[in-house]
Amino acid sequence: MPFSWRISEHLEQVWAQVRQRPDDTQRRFEEIFGKTPLGHHIAHTDGETQRELFHRYLQDFVSMKMKVTSEDKLKLLCRALVSCINELRVRGDRLADDTFSLPCVHVAYHRFRKRLHNLLRMLTLLPPLAPALLGNNHHGEEAEMVLDVLAAVACVEHLEPQVLEADGQWLSWLRQVKGLQVAVELVCSQQSPEHQGERSRHMTHCVRNGWNRIFVLSLFVEHLVLGIESVEEKLKALVLDHTRMLGEVLRKSSDLKLERDFAAVIQVLKSCKDRAGSCVFKCDLEPCPKCMRPPQEPLVLPCSHTYCLDCGRCWLVPGQMYCPRCMLPVPDDFPLKVCEDVRRLLSLNTGFRKRCDAFFVDLVCRLCFREDRPPSEGVILQLLSCLMVEVGPIPLIRDRCQILTKALSPFCESVDRNPVVRSVVLKLLLKYSFDEVKEYLQQHLTSVEQSIIVEEEDKVNLYALYINCLEDSMVERLQWHTDAERGSHLQAERDFLCYFLTSDPTRAQTSTVEQLRQVARVRLCLRTAAQLLTDDVPSGVPADPQTGFLDSVRDLCTSSGNDWYRIYLIRWICSQRGLEIVYNLLRDRELIWLFPLEVLQQHKEDGSRLDQYLVHGKDYKAIRDVVAKATADHRMDGIDAACEGFRGTPADRAMYLLLALFREVTTLYRSSKSGLHPTAELCEKLEEYIRSSRVLTSPAVRTFALALVQNGLDPLCVRASRTSVEHALVELAVHLAAVLHCGNNGVLTPFRQLALSPANMQRSFLPTMPEDICDMVTKALGDKITWYTCLNGHPCAIGECGRPTEKGKCLDCGVEIGGVSHNAVGGFTKTQTQTQY
Repeated sequence: MPFSWRISEHLEQVWAQVRQRPDDTQRRFEEIFGKTPLGHHIAHTDGETQRELFHRYLQDFVSMKMKVTSEDKLKLLCRALVSCINELRVRGDRLADDTFSLPCVHVAYHRFRKRLHNLLRMLTLLPPLAPALLGNNHHGEEAEMVLDVLAAVACVEHLEPQVLEADGQWLSWLRQVKGLQVAVELVCSQQSPEHQGERSRHMTHCVRNGWNRIFVLSLFVEHLVLGIESVEEKLKALVLDHTRMLGEVLRKSSDLKLERDFAAVIQVLKSCKDRAGSCVFKCDLEPCPKCMRPPQEPLVLPCSHTYCLDCGRCWLVPGQMYCPRCMLPVPDDFPLKVCEDVRRLLSLNTGFRKRCDAFFVDLVCRLCFREDRPPSEGVILQLLSCLMVEVGPIPLIRDRCQILTKALSPFCESVDRNPVVRSVVLKLLLKYSFDEVKEYLQQHLTSVEQSIIVEEEDKVNLYALYINCLEDSMVERLQWHTDAERGSHLQAERDFLCYFLTSDPTRAQTSTVEQLRQVARVRLCLRTAAQLLTDDVPSGVPADPQTGFLDSVRDLCTSSGNDWYRIYLIRWICSQRGLEIVYNLLRDRELIWLFPLEVLQQHKEDGSRLDQYLVHGKDYKAIRDVVAKATADHRMDGIDAACEGFRGTPADRAMYLLLALFREVTTLYRSSKSGLHPTAELCEKLEEYIRSSRVLTSPAVRTFALALVQNGLDPLCVRASRTSVEHALVELAVHLAAVLHCGNNGVLTPFRQLALSPANMQRSFLPTMPEDICDMVTKALGDKITWYTCLNGHPCAIGECGRPTEKGKCLDCGVEIGGVSHNAVGGFTKTQTQTQY
């Protein structure tokens, strides 16, 4: 059709204007086009001409909008777009009764754009699809858009796994599955009256069932089939049999959010694992009965029961030579050593079990918890049961059943060595509304708390895990809030903090998921307050909700009687914005409520900064405390003995002592009040101690320590007039000096020379320095040349008489060099000695 591109541009402009008014958009679009000369002309032509113009424009429009590369695809997409127009008319979307109007092409394209482009994607990824759909005469210009769903049905049928044996064939099949995954899942995700007609929704249900089956098979192949020969060649036939078994199990229904289908898949997985153990590995694959861990160094008794070597040695002692499991005697001369054959088989079994576990976790994450609908109650309960295992009694080892925690696995072999509850299921459950999953979380929390093996410390870790998961889920939801929603959220959190302050569930004797959720919410409130206090919030958030929220946080910190709220808030500010921000807030009298009383008292007494040298750990802190006590008592006789009592090298002790002297003595000079400076008597005693110290043995180290006591490290001295940034730099420089004075690592040698003896480094060459060959050139040419330097000190050689006769440019910096008539230009200077370079 002539000038179809221009017609399309004009209609798109009209469509953009019409969409700004939501009322009766399609009808107004038709009316505006009818008033144009082209619309008026088309309206007065006969029906056959209108039909021809419509189909020609439709074909050109599809070609322009969708970049079609073949005739078959063009025909299919034109047919699909006509079906879209018909569906809009059937829905009663107020399109003109005249099907052959040009505006309806644009309306239908924009309403069905995703589905049309998804159809094109499937046609491109699967080239045989277009001829197959064209050959289906039952699906012409339908009254409903179904071609994309039909294409998805064909894709699922095409992906039906045939008789595949080699890894290369399975890899090719997996690439096809992954290539079509996005397109097919997009069809499955639009199963709603808003996106699809009744017939399409019915067909989409079949697509979803078939695709879920194909996807589960692809995960099974990816984790268990590919490369299985590297684990054990005999496993190949076994896993292929179970691949076919899994396909048959899922043929009728494959919705893994349902307990029946989920249990069927787990049954196939367990069957595969059990048959591998009984038919391929053929050994006792149970965990060690004593420690309940898979034996890393297996000891096989004559009765064929397997234990860890260490457990066996602890049990099998003179007078107790029998199997604690079956009570059969063990010969006194039975060798207690590792069975290498069994160790190899157990190692293979562990590798195969890890493959099964990886498939299971992938299955749970990508199918059971997909979309915005949680799995059924039965599935959730099964998953929670996978985190626990009940171990029966063994008379001589344990007299009753025990409930042990384990990794997320359908097998009982995955018992934790130390009971740590896994968070993957909790995080998946918390993707949904808390009210929907609250009951399941509480059930899991209660079961773990009642586990015999879980000690008090483990329960603390369990509560921390729940709180972290709950807090993460809240943070994730807040990320997508608009500024207005953030303001409403601050108001809601203000009300919550007021309620929390009066109820305080942390005082309860027992813990519930609701209480842990409230603690997580308080932590999130404190994090939000930290952002508000450091101006780390979007500028569009209203000011009034911010003020009210911060007032409620202040009430929580000051009225709760619990300083840990303040400590958490300060730590969060420090971790996100740095220690210097905390110091700035400490100087703000309006924010004095942020800090515990002890911090304020210490700041008032000496104004000291927090000690950043504490990164060195407990030994440094202990030595610093010794120095602090010694300076307070004016008694230095115990410093050496205390320092020598700590572990670590002599160099470490000397460095920690230097840093402690700086912190406890030198930093006192920062005060503007001279009365707070070290007294002359204290300095005299410290100097006397330093000169005889067994820790500070090097003369250079002692000189440095004396300078610290006297504040004589000019220009690194400490004084009240310095800014906080300058003091931070002084601390860093003193730390570097202490490391260089005390460190004996060879890597420090060039740095020590550069910092302490720079003259010794003038003739040194480091690998990162540019190469300087002037010395070699001077020796090679001898007295035949005269050396000059340019204005910037770069060398230049003059031959013959040694005086310049022409001008030039320095090769290093480009300034003018040389001269005229034996007279040098300004800045071009003759060197004093020939050996300067």
